[in-house]
Amino acid sequence: MPAPWLAGIAMTPLFIAADNSKKCGALFGLWAFAWWCWSIVWMLPAAIDFIGVSPILACILWGLLCALLSVPYWIIGRLWHRICISQSFILNGTLQTLLFTVLASSTQWLVPANPAHSLYIYPQLIQVVDIGGIPLLLFGLVGVNICLTKALMNKNPLVMSFTAGVIILIFFTYSQIRISQFDNQKNINKLNIAMLQPNLQREDSLDRLFHLTETLVSENSNIDIIVWPEIPPAFSWQENKNDRYKITALIEKIHTPILLNSGYIYQNSSTIPSSTQTTPRSYYNAAQLISAKAELVGSYHKQHLVPFFEYLPFEATFPILRHWFPETLRYLPGDKFTPLTFSNNTNNNMDNNIHIAPLICFEMLFPQYVRHQTNLGANIIINLSNDSWFQTSRGSINHFSLAIFRSIENKIPWLRVSNGGISASVSGTGEINASSLTNLNEHHAQVIQVNIKSNQTLYQQFGDLFLIFASIIVIAVLISRSNPFKVRELEIRIKS
Repeated sequence: MPAPWLAGIAMTPLFIAADNSKKCGALFGLWAFAWWCWSIVWMLPAAIDFIGVSPILACILWGLLCALLSVPYWIIGRLWHRICISQSFILNGTLQTLLFTVLASSTQWLVPANPAHSLYIYPQLIQVVDIGGIPLLLFGLVGVNICLTKALMNKNPLVMSFTAGVIILIFFTYSQIRISQFDNQKNINKLNIAMLQPNLQREDSLDRLFHLTETLVSENSNIDIIVWPEIPPAFSWQENKNDRYKITALIEKIHTPILLNSGYIYQNSSTIPSSTQTTPRSYYNAAQLISAKAELVGSYHKQHLVPFFEYLPFEATFPILRHWFPETLRYLPGDKFTPLTFSNNTNNNMDNNIHIAPLICFEMLFPQYVRHQTNLGANIIINLSNDSWFQTSRGSINHFSLAIFRSIENKIPWLRVSNGGISASVSGTGEINASSLTNLNEHHAQVIQVNIKSNQTLYQQFGDLFLIFASIIVIAVLISRSNPFKVRELEIRIKS
């Protein structure tokens, strides 16, 4: 959203129209379809260039995806009036807010985005996600919009305006308390991280990345770890002897550990493919930590793959899909959450073990992967990413804005290292280090000092408990109503 603050009022026209309409299903569905089409239009060039589909097929798939993501909003509209059970503006508004929150959150397994993500640049308002995640933030945002709707429609305008103000005040006050608590922590482990943004294309060699690394290390003697992004050229420390030899030679010069992305690790590395094998081998996308002695410390295999880009759904059942999506990769999902650990020797009076949650690109958008790793001891998120296939700034910004909430939910720092930008360092409260932000489509190298702080949150421990409770309330209310999908013939008339 060009002006993120507009999220505070963006749904008000929709709710005003719904309050005066009997066909809310179509109204909400069309609103959502337009919103999704605008939000993910940047996927079109990515689908055409990355997986080799025709422009017509790419447009069809894009339209179908937008339609699928709009279905929960259509259901919201069908139930919008039906969930109102009393003559109370506040009770009915609360139930409508819960309904919107529950159903809008149901798309998070596929594309975890909703209007609440637009608030990512306002850490002073969004710290509540460390209690109930994005659903709690969405609940507050929708509640404010509903209150404004009632006020504009002259339904107890003073009470409704006051309620909207109270919601904002609660979110603001809690955020200030949490930011202050986080900033005042004294038990800090400082880590100097070299971030490399080589801006490579598929056909490029890795010479620029090696040169940037050597130059940066020669200019900075206090680097604790070097981080390379996910990169388009084929590279694997584990599977390619030449790649491993180059990395070994580099580390012998710089004597610094490297966290890198091996773009392919075969499922059965010890098995040499037969000359008669007709089906290409499947492989993992891995983050690998290489020690200062050029030894493999640990590997993490990407778990949440991008459908049609990194794997082809239903290919085993419908092999013809490969003909339509010829360039789709053959990745396999990993199944282990274990953080990567190395010792930081620069703080002799601290716990020197740094536990990295090495999320790879797209999976950073999904809260469960960070939660699992933080519960296993991870105290920093390092996100290896490649957004070069988006081709537009909006795609990369959307990716960044959706992912930033993972650091706030778990109150741990997040370092995003992207091949072509945006790269940045973000604190555990979601505050972006402005000096660390990089431009798109440029090569860049810098050293960032990150403060590692230990802080547990309710969301980290209990996950989407708020969403579960909200879902139970919505289901219970709808069950108590006969035929919840029946459109109400007459609007509830409420005496002011």
